[in-house]
Amino acid sequence: MVAHEVTVSTVEFMPGLVADVHAPAQPGDYPVVTLTFGRGWTLGHRSQLTALSDFLASRGIVAINGEYHTLLWNGTMPSMAAEVACLAAAASQLAAPYLTTSAGPVWLLGYSAGAHLAALGALSSHPLPTQCPHSPGEVAGMIGLGGPYDLDELWDSGIPDALFDTESLAEERPQLAALLRQGDVLAMRLFLSLVTGATPDDTEEWNVLNPLRLVGGHPGRSMLLITGADDELIDVLHSDRFAEALASEGHHAEVEVIPDADHDSLTDPAVVGDVIATFLEPAR
Repeated sequence: MVAHEVTVSTVEFMPGLVADVHAPAQPGDYPVVTLTFGRGWTLGHRSQLTALSDFLASRGIVAINGEYHTLLWNGTMPSMAAEVACLAAAASQLAAPYLTTSAGPVWLLGYSAGAHLAALGALSSHPLPTQCPHSPGEVAGMIGLGGPYDLDELWDSGIPDALFDTESLAEERPQLAALLRQGDVLAMRLFLSLVTGATPDDTEEWNVLNPLRLVGGHPGRSMLLITGADDELIDVLHSDRFAEALASEGHHAEVEVIPDADHDSLTDPAVVGDVIATFLEPAR
């Protein structure tokens, strides 16, 4: 294993949005990966994936860690997906100074909500934002870290206990248990309606934002779905069901369950870095 010295530069890939390009200091024939942060489509910042981007660059990968307009930055899920697609479209150009050959197909990596957006970028053909100055490029596949890949499952699941401790509160106030469960689901449905601008009844608008419904798009792409055995926020069933659906439509899909890993640890290079680098090794 060769350890590469890393260089980092910050560039604007579309008006108002920037990405940090982490790359080996010496040009070479490297895979190119975009990274998209998580935090529930609402908060978050690209710094969440800085350490992982540095690690990947040290392993001979050009890692482009980009931002997008979250809900609190006046974004919606359709606009987020379009901005992530613009980052992927820009990736070859942004990576060019660090490559000795033309960039190959780009990989999309995302964490949590960012994994959902990366999956959309790998499977659908969302129109690029009008401000995006790039043309769509070729996508090799995606790498998801603790991603929610089925919006229908989220719609019926309620807010996870990791965000709102319904179970503890119900133990303290048994008479509220049924109401809390109902309110928990209602809260999730209200949130998803807000961030998507749709409900499951709006079939066309909903399905285009639901990766599990898009597995028939662009068959033959490779997907690595990493999840934590102790993830209490996004259940492993999301990765298992998504991988099964992907394989049924001709994609190559792998699920890697990391023992003792919770949701937060899935951004830690010590936990996921080697798995990702090994997966990308054949792309050189």
